[in-house]
Amino acid sequence: MTRYRNIRAVPLASSESQLSEHQIQAAFVKAINQIPDPCLQTAFAIPNAAKRSFTLMNSLRAEGFRTGMPDWCLPVPAGPYNCLWIEFKVPKKKPTPEQLAVHDQLRKVGGLVYVLTSADAAIEVVLSYLRQRAV
Repeated sequence: MTRYRNIRAVPLASSESQLSEHQIQAAFVKAINQIPDPCLQTAFAIPNAAKRSFTLMNSLRAEGFRTGMPDWCLPVPAGPYNCLWIEFKVPKKKPTPEQLAVHDQLRKVGGLVYVLTSADAAIEVVLSYLRQRAV
C-alpha cells in the first residue's frame, strides 16, 4: 500500500525519555489523530486500573476489565495480524509478568504486540502496520 509510504514521524520531543508513560501515550495519540485514515478512528485506549479504588476496580472487572492488557489497540487487520496492540513504558521499565502473559496470549490469537518507550517509535509502528493493510 503506497498511502503511507511518504508519511514519517516527526520527532515530538528531544527529552522524550524524561516523560511519564501517560505523557508518552498522550503525545502519541495527539500525533496519530492528525493522520487522516478512517481506520484510526477505531483505535482505543485501555485505562490503567492499577491506581483505582477497590470499588472502582470491582466495577471495572464486572464490566470485563482485565489487568495486563496493553495501553492502546488498533482493531484493524493488516498483513498476517488481526489487530495491533501497544504497551507504553518509560525507558528502562519492563512489562510486568502479568502483562507479558497477556501479550503472549494476544500474539497466540493473531495480534501484533509492541512494548514501546517513545511516541515517535509508536507512530512509526502504526504507520508500518498500516502499510501492510490490504486495500
